[in-house]
Amino acid sequence: MNCTSKAHSDLPDLIFSAALEEDLWPEVLDRLLHEFHALHAALLIHQGGGKKSKIYQTRGNDPNWQHVFEERFHECIPLLHKAMHKAKHLLKHGAVSTGDRLLPYGEFIRTDFYRDFMRPQNLHHQLIAVLDAQAGAVSTLTLSRSKQLGAFKGEAVRGLKALVPCLRKALRVNHRMAGAGQDDIVSREVLDLLPLGVLILNSKGKVLEMNRRAVALLGEHDGLGIGPKGLKGFRSRDDSRIQGMLAEALKSAGKKGQKGSILLIPRPSRKPPYSLIFIPAESRPEWPGRTSVGCVILVSTLEGVSTVSRGILKSIYHLTEAESRFAAQLMLGLSVEESSRNLDLCVETGRTYVKRIFSKTGTRRQGELVHLLVEGPARLLLGGNGKP
Repeated sequence: MNCTSKAHSDLPDLIFSAALEEDLWPEVLDRLLHEFHALHAALLIHQGGGKKSKIYQTRGNDPNWQHVFEERFHECIPLLHKAMHKAKHLLKHGAVSTGDRLLPYGEFIRTDFYRDFMRPQNLHHQLIAVLDAQAGAVSTLTLSRSKQLGAFKGEAVRGLKALVPCLRKALRVNHRMAGAGQDDIVSREVLDLLPLGVLILNSKGKVLEMNRRAVALLGEHDGLGIGPKGLKGFRSRDDSRIQGMLAEALKSAGKKGQKGSILLIPRPSRKPPYSLIFIPAESRPEWPGRTSVGCVILVSTLEGVSTVSRGILKSIYHLTEAESRFAAQLMLGLSVEESSRNLDLCVETGRTYVKRIFSKTGTRRQGELVHLLVEGPARLLLGGNGKP
């Protein structure tokens, strides 16, 4: 399973939201506790061959026990310490193991860590996922169960392993964003999490970077492609329109308050047209290599716009889950009545949601709202908060 799988409901969407908002990690861990029938969850960073561990996030235990861990056991967790020296293959990227694979249960229950920390909390069985492993440091997610709940079996191992790519990517993005300044451009991991095609262009219109979605869309060769000078349309009329709008966007780069421009490009396959949104870079951030960014182009189709993650809407615009669902309907061009019917709501409730969404996004019309919801992720990429 990858991050877009329907397994575990909307958990991958919530994990992505945590990549943008660190405060959502406790909610992620709570959901993992529920999904895997566990009592305790912890995100830990281990350094120095397992000799020193730091709690990044934890849920399910009394805060006093966290202090016990930090005071007595942060320098050695037996499961990880032994694995780092004798079973390193179990600590590779993406590995998921039960505790007894890292350290036989008979040995584990004889350790001070078990007697003085785990057993008093009624924690006896562990499931450990390796989210990152590099340069002597290992980041893990550990889920723990009581004796009554029993050991983790193969289904739990497979389920957690399926979520590891989402968790790993989100955690990396979270760390990088936490260390970035206001004017720093967000790392490539964020680009690949977005469901829209994203092209980063320099001040001369040359493509510096494309995310996976952009590569996939342009790889269809359905009216758009990349030429020696950058993004191009297959038909001369379309190419002329693209180059004209790109020139205007680059001309506006570096100026505050510039709005993005939308261009629809027909597709020879007669599928829904491409929607291109040209976003001038307000602060001219630098891409790796000290190259000045001129603008961002978002590429999507009607289907692409409809899949914009509710996590993005919630994270950037602080919409509730219900408001995010309603906004996603409006982005399809549906009326308030049609959106309400699709979500089994009365029209009055739908109108109430629209008023709240308009208020939170600073918009007044549906067309303006759709423009903002699609443009917002690009503003985030350029160091803003996605709001008007």
